[in-house]
Amino acid sequence: MVTKIFVLTLVVYLNIIELATDVSKENQAKLNKVYELYDEYKNEFKNISEITTDEIKNSKIIITLIDVRSASEQKVSIIPGAISKEEFEKDKAKFKDTLLVPYCTIGVRSGHYAEKLKKEGFNTKNYKGSILAWVLSGGVVHKEKKEVFEVHVYGKKWNVLPSNYKGIW
Repeated sequence: MVTKIFVLTLVVYLNIIELATDVSKENQAKLNKVYELYDEYKNEFKNISEITTDEIKNSKIIITLIDVRSASEQKVSIIPGAISKEEFEKDKAKFKDTLLVPYCTIGVRSGHYAEKLKKEGFNTKNYKGSILAWVLSGGVVHKEKKEVFEVHVYGKKWNVLPSNYKGIW
């Protein structure tokens, strides 16, 4: 059990190291747009702290990324090392000593889930900008353990991706 958590954490850590330290101007403008969209909703879960890609990248603690999107969204792509909400729910206790960071497309569904986890006593923060912030900051996504350039974006409004990515909805 501890080995599996270590492997998941290592995969996330290695992908964080790959994140570009210098975000292009185009992607920075898009990231700002993602944050603006996120800010429209964050009052719905205002008691939850948030975490950014840079904070994840520079964290010295064990983080468990939880993808709260639907299975069909996850089939398009997922952040390497992340686990599904369903996988987490099967054995919550094994993650009790990690910082739980739920994510979705932009951070709304994950914010509500983080709120639920906090009420259950877990150490949790919401991923501001979620998977969109991840790819705009240079993070990779996988489909069946292979890098892909597609992300399920939930709808046209959320199709704020790097120019080499395709939005699916």
